[in-house]
Amino acid sequence: MLRANTPEKPQESAVHAFMEAAQTLDDEVEAILNAPQLLSKEQLKDLACILQDYLPKGVQYDADFDLLGEVSDLLTTIKAMRSKVMTDAGVPREDVSARDLKEVATASNTLLQTLLKVHTQIMSMNRQRAIEKAVAETMREQPEDIQNMYFQRLELELALIK
Repeated sequence: MLRANTPEKPQESAVHAFMEAAQTLDDEVEAILNAPQLLSKEQLKDLACILQDYLPKGVQYDADFDLLGEVSDLLTTIKAMRSKVMTDAGVPREDVSARDLKEVATASNTLLQTLLKVHTQIMSMNRQRAIEKAVAETMREQPEDIQNMYFQRLELELALIK
């Protein structure tokens, strides 16, 4: 049945407003998904915290990049910067000013310091993974009651980290 020019009921008006807001939100989320690089570091951290609250229990929010690949890219960047101001023999190029040399040296030093920190983190993460793997393999061989006690304790310890 057709209704001619009848005003919307308040409930229908609220549903219509909600649907419009939901579409706008969908568009904004889509924009973020398509261009996350436009968010600031603080916005990305806030978003990660919010998403963590909505993930199913037991699911971790992990970084979506290869840390070893990032280290390799960092080394490539350092080498590229140096090659612009120095020859392969390590001698400054004739067309490069002392100021440019200093800037590249400072930037290279900063990147190398970052690389050393990341290297330490990678080594620590690899060690942690090896420990976790050994414990998991050992726990599989234990009786079920021991496994249950272990996982209860593990859950308590992990809950303290958050």
